[in-house]
Amino acid sequence: MEKLRKQYNGVHPYPGSRTYRNVFGKMGPGDVEFQVKPYEACLSDIGVTHSPRYDIDMCLREDETIFEKMEISYDDFRNHPEPVEVLKSYYRPLLSEGQTLWWMGNDEVATPPVLTMWNALEKDAEEYYTAKGFALFPELIAGDSRTKYTRMVFWLVTNHGVINHALRDKYSGGGRKDFTINGVEYQGKPKVLYILNCKKNLVKELILQADHEELREHWEEEYIYEGDERLRQWINLVASQGDVEMSLLYHMFEV
Repeated sequence: MEKLRKQYNGVHPYPGSRTYRNVFGKMGPGDVEFQVKPYEACLSDIGVTHSPRYDIDMCLREDETIFEKMEISYDDFRNHPEPVEVLKSYYRPLLSEGQTLWWMGNDEVATPPVLTMWNALEKDAEEYYTAKGFALFPELIAGDSRTKYTRMVFWLVTNHGVINHALRDKYSGGGRKDFTINGVEYQGKPKVLYILNCKKNLVKELILQADHEELREHWEEEYIYEGDERLRQWINLVASQGDVEMSLLYHMFEV
């Protein structure tokens, strides 16, 4: 029989039911054929728009369902208090460089229906997003130039509906700069450090006030410290991305 596939909109057609079956038929030309399976036995993958959509494959083997891959039963998944966390745990290790789970953000953050170009932002919004980028994405300072803006680009679009096709210009475009920190002059430093120094008070505030879960997600750290230890944690993450003067960052943030 020809392989039958369909996409169903919803987590479960009848919550609480254990008798629901998928019935698919081939009505011709030729012989009329039907396939019947338990609902969870033919779910091959999960896609999301505003709610989960299961990919249905009537020819799946028992060990090929999405629940077998996630190592959780269908009932445990649909009754789980945080099913999105289960999905994140499964899909994140499968991501390639430059990919993100755009539909799995913070449930409390709704993606705006209107997209806004960066150059149309109010000045205070631009300042906020630039500083927030430093706080959430340590790679912006010393990461690989080919990929260090990728995560922030995705975050701007999926969480705030903001598009910036030239994010590099906001952080590192324009060569090197001189600046002073607490009376000490630093000469010929990367422009990104000059910009960081200009926004250090807001960056520091955003790091210290950030929600633990938000930092765990973006820093990819299991434990988030408090106070000055959190600032040191951020500086260590910056340093782990590439060549950067940690002593300069400690001086800048006074830790």
